[in-house]
Amino acid sequence: EVVDLPGTYSLDVADREVSLDEKVARDYAHSNEADLIVNIVDASILERSLYLTSQLAEMRVPMLTVLNMIDVAESKGMLPDAAKLGERLGCPVIPVVASENQGIAALKAAIAESAASPKAAGAEVRYDDALEEAVSKLSGRLSATAKRMGWSERWLAVRLLEGDDLALGLVEPDLRQEIDAWSRTLGEDIDIMMADARF
Repeated sequence: EVVDLPGTYSLDVADREVSLDEKVARDYAHSNEADLIVNIVDASILERSLYLTSQLAEMRVPMLTVLNMIDVAESKGMLPDAAKLGERLGCPVIPVVASENQGIAALKAAIAESAASPKAAGAEVRYDDALEEAVSKLSGRLSATAKRMGWSERWLAVRLLEGDDLALGLVEPDLRQEIDAWSRTLGEDIDIMMADARF
């Protein structure tokens, strides 16, 4: 069964105006209902497209990344190295030109192989020391909640520090106070610090 989610460039919905479509995509990605996420990115605007990819990799979900519009990227002189990108992300990366039906057979084979033997993406974003300390200390208190949601403790801590409403709704008020304290200590630019690390 294939669930086609609305397009989005990020799982962040807390600090900006977002559409219902973006919330639907965020909530489904966090639901753990998918055996495999097929993450389709536009190879011609790769930096923008890979922001969501970095978040999915941080989530440690089984993922396959599709580099679509590889022909447009090549015409702009920026042909990505799919094999090297796959190594960095810790998941298969398949180049395609969907409009021309190029690479579709390889994509179907990769989906079948990944679905039969799903592996979590292996990339990890490293934040600056102060943020890593906050993530580490919060992670140690999130074991039961993270397990209940099927998330890693690290990912839950990251989402809490980012002010994600879905994550904040999972924890007790006393922990929310601690998160507020970390936010004050780290300053108002936590989301910018995290975005910089991902980019």
